[in-house]
Amino acid sequence: MPDSEKYAISAAEQIMSACVAQDLGLRGLPELAYVFIPVLGARRIVTVKRGMTGYIQVQCNEESDWCDGFANAVAHKLNAKAGVGPVEMAAMAAGAQYGWDIPLADPRRYTAEMRRRLESERMAALLLQ
Repeated sequence: MPDSEKYAISAAEQIMSACVAQDLGLRGLPELAYVFIPVLGARRIVTVKRGMTGYIQVQCNEESDWCDGFANAVAHKLNAKAGVGPVEMAAMAAGAQYGWDIPLADPRRYTAEMRRRLESERMAALLLQ
């Protein structure tokens, strides 16, 4: 493949990536969110980046001693400082795990009942602390 074609493909990929990121931003998704994930008995707080599949584990020395409720509360507090609410947190977790094109990855599609449940879970996690 000639260099000019490689450059054209690379430029097209960059444009497409920028469009996807812009679309996800227009949905109201933050660039980054913290999520608590219990994985095989381990408690993990991970970072989810908008548009990226998978997670980045947050390194914390005390994390292995945390109960699930405390770890979940830490994730909610980190998100609150960043201005990320429970609906955006849930949408980011769904997108990272199942793909960004599903309805659960779009916070605008969450019903009032879903929003109330997520807010209740956030409040309960913060009270457990």
